[in-house]
Amino acid sequence: MKSEVLELKELIDRLRAADQSFYVFGAKSHRYEIGPPLPESELSSYESRYGITLPEDYRLYLSMVGDGNGRKLRPGDGLHTVTGAGPGHGIYPLSETVNSHRVHLPFPFSRKVELPEGCEGDLAGAIEISTQGCGTRVNLVVAGPEFGKVWEGNEYYQFAPTNLNFLSWMGQWAENALTMLSKWELVKKLSPGMTKEQVVEVVGGEWRERKSGRWWFFEGPTIPAQIVLSGENGVVSVIDPWPFI
Repeated sequence: MKSEVLELKELIDRLRAADQSFYVFGAKSHRYEIGPPLPESELSSYESRYGITLPEDYRLYLSMVGDGNGRKLRPGDGLHTVTGAGPGHGIYPLSETVNSHRVHLPFPFSRKVELPEGCEGDLAGAIEISTQGCGTRVNLVVAGPEFGKVWEGNEYYQFAPTNLNFLSWMGQWAENALTMLSKWELVKKLSPGMTKEQVVEVVGGEWRERKSGRWWFFEGPTIPAQIVLSGENGVVSVIDPWPFI
């Protein structure tokens, strides 16, 4: 597993070099920074304090790669000021992950569930490691049958399993971001007035139309942008690059 941790570190290093303008969603928060690795004494102290065992891959990441971005949380600051490189707005420092007095109890869920309002911040058997923004929380299960799995929930208090462990979840994010960054130059080949056929001819890929209100959007996995269509012929009227992944 140590080799997998080092492979992930290499992926993050590549992503940091490729995204110096912080196009990837959340990168302006964490800026791909990573704090110093945590010593064994600090990891063991954390586990003893809360009566839990950290998943091995997450523990190795903290001890081999780093923890948060190396800064300390100050009164009045949001957690985004101390997050390290990772999905969404980054990975919280270990010291900021526990927000439940029931963290040592078994995580009670095995499939997607809707939680009563207010309960999302007091989950048994899970630590909160990140946020995707807009109320979406990311949890790592530390007790119970789902041990080691990442769960995500949104502002509607609906939590669902990703079926990924920490390393796989981080690796998937980094690989997807690198893929989309490699296609960023394709956005520059598009211009208003193009037809849908011309868009596909220029950038390729599978595309679909989606209506939202009075707008028609032309969307595909090929480029990190949203294309607005207008007129009876559905020509491109707006090209809106967007932060992705």
